[in-house]
Formats: sequence, structure tokens, C-alpha cells
Amino acid sequence: MIRLPRLAVSLTAFLFGVFQLVLGVLWLGHYHDPLVGLAAIGIYLASIVGTILCFKGLRIPSWMALLNLGAAVLIPAIANTQIAESDYGTYATWYVGGIGIMLGATALRGQSSIAWLAALLASVLITLEESFGALFQSGLIGMIMLVLVGEATNKGLTRAEDDIARLVANSEHGLADLARTEAVRLAQVNTFNHSLPKVEPILRRVIASGGKLSDEERREALLVEAELSDEIMGGALVTEAVRSSARLARLRGVEVYLFDDGGLQGVQNQDFEDIIERITQVINEQKSGKVIVRSPKGETWRVTVSAYERGAVSPNVQIRL
Repeated sequence: MIRLPRLAVSLTAFLFGVFQLVLGVLWLGHYHDPLVGLAAIGIYLASIVGTILCFKGLRIPSWMALLNLGAAVLIPAIANTQIAESDYGTYATWYVGGIGIMLGATALRGQSSIAWLAALLASVLITLEESFGALFQSGLIGMIMLVLVGEATNKGLTRAEDDIARLVANSEHGLADLARTEAVRLAQVNTFNHSLPKVEPILRRVIASGGKLSDEERREALLVEAELSDEIMGGALVTEAVRSSARLARLRGVEVYLFDDGGLQGVQNQDFEDIIERITQVINEQKSGKVIVRSPKGETWRVTVSAYERGAVSPNVQIRL
């Protein structure tokens, strides 16, 4: 994305505003009292410096906008008294364009309501002094157009900032989804690599025997199947200690089920070790029936361990870690 430096943009706008100031200086000789005209120029200069060059961010403070409102009323009030009627419509009324630039910048920097109020008051003052001919001779229409352009530019910039923020958020969300997908893929690869040495010999025996396995081989196949299920569904619950306890329990005829739905994410190492130790203790103590270990996501506890005796509907042991 191409971005213009803020300083360059501000200086360009400031120099555009200074052009009106130079016109005012050049036409000071047409004022009854040049010092009064110089005072109007000083007020205008202070306003455009504060509005265009000062303050970080797009929006200026409300008090700065209110000062501009005061300047928009004060400058024509004192300048109109210093020029002859024959000078209406000449560069002696430089302040009309200057106020338009000042208020356009005020609207651009997020204070459009105050800018429009100031433009209305300034227009009324200039029209009362110079008659309705000032609408065309003194550039009041141009002043209104500058405020309109400033407000439209502000809305465009605000909309662009919102769009950029939304694109950044979507990009971050997409990166997070990509990271999760990659994590799942790596987990699947690790599970496959860890399980392949166990599964491959059994598959070879099944192929070699035409599916006719001995009782011992069938028990081994069922044991490998259960361990493969652990690798897929058990997630963080599957440690070496849990694997060993689950294997011994299954050899005793105990059914062991491990389900990790993400409840262990963010658990400290010591807490995790304590949880694993308690799980293995319950599995080791179970002589028959089944043990269900579940780590639900979003629950107030991290792990639920339920142990059932053979044929029991309700667990004889249920703990929440």
C-alpha cells in the first residue's frame, strides 16, 4: 500500500492556506487601518497552524475546533469594517477563502459539526455586510464547498481506516486458522509415525494368515487398536505414563477411553504432572470394568476421571482435576 508521509500532506495543506494569508498581506494597503487587517491575518495564521500542523491522529480536539469557530466569526467582523464597498469581490476579501480552508481542514479532522456552524455564522456576517452579492463576489459558495470537501474526505479516510482494520483482523484470523490447521496436520503426522511401528507388524500377520489370527494375535490387535484410538482422541492426555498404565489395564481386561477436547490448554507444568499422576493412579487401581478420562473444553475443571466396575451404570470413582 502506498502511503504519503503525514508531514508532507500537512505542509502541502498549510502552504495552500498560507497562499490566502499572502493575499491578505499584499492587500493590506486597501484597509483603512492596516494594523486591524494584520490582526485578522494573525488570528487566521494561528488557526491554520493549530488545525493543520498540530495534534496527532486525524481528529483535532473540540476546543481547537471551537477556537476556529471564534476565528471564523471574528475575522470577517473586523476585516469587513476596514475595506471599502468597491473592494468587495477583490483579494481584499482574502479572508473568505482563508476561512473556507480553515473550516475545510476542521471538517477533515473530524469536527464537521462545528465547521458547518462556523461556516453558517461567517456566511451570515459576510452577507449582512456585503449583501447577497457576496454569495458570488466574495467566494462564499467556494467556502461552503471547501467544508463539504473536508467532511467528505474525513468520511472517506474513516471508512478506509475501518476497512484496513477489518482486513487486518481477517488476516490475523486467517493466520490463526492456518496455524491451527498446521498444528492438526503435524499432530496427525506424529500420530501416524508413532503408531506405524505397532500397526505394521500386525497388518503383515493379517495379510500373511489371510485374516486368520490366533487368540493371542487377536488380543494384540485389539490392544493396538485401542492404543491407536488413544493417539487420535487422547491428545495431551496421552503421555508415556498414561500409555503404560492404559496398556497394563487393558491386559487386565479393563476398558480405557481417553478423550481430550482441549481442556488442558494453558495448564502449568506442575499442575499437568499432578493431573497425569492422578489419572494413572485411578487406571492402575481399576481391576475390571472401564475407565473414562475426559478433558472438556471450557469447563470449570480440566479433567474428569470416571471408573466403572464391570456391569455398573454409575461410576464407583469419579474425580475432577
